[in-house]
Amino acid sequence: MRSPSATDCAQEQIATTADRHGNTLDDLCYKPIRGKGCIIESPLNYWRSDRSSVMKATPREIQLATACVASVESAEIPCMSKIGVPVMEDVILGGISCNYTAKNPDPCGGCIPQAEALVLTFLLLNTPEVPCQ
Repeated sequence: MRSPSATDCAQEQIATTADRHGNTLDDLCYKPIRGKGCIIESPLNYWRSDRSSVMKATPREIQLATACVASVESAEIPCMSKIGVPVMEDVILGGISCNYTAKNPDPCGGCIPQAEALVLTFLLLNTPEVPCQ
């Protein structure tokens, strides 16, 4: 079992921290679908913000997820956020490449993806300011 990554913990801390006025990310974020929550582009949200799925993922499941393909055991496509918005691999993984030296459990071959950086992006509301009267 994997331990939570720093990005997982950071995402959860940012989402639950309030400023001095009591505003949280939920008050400030962009919510394109009413009642569904914030758009957060992050590695954790690539798995619908389900930390347990990430922590128990096998190398094969990670490989399928980065290809945005559901495994046979799961009907859910992993690259969709928990609100149903696509999470783009190029936005959340920096310097992604193939690790051909890693042991691949897939009998069909292919590479095991690796990334040099993990990126968190919180989309915020940009409401137009009320003009002076």
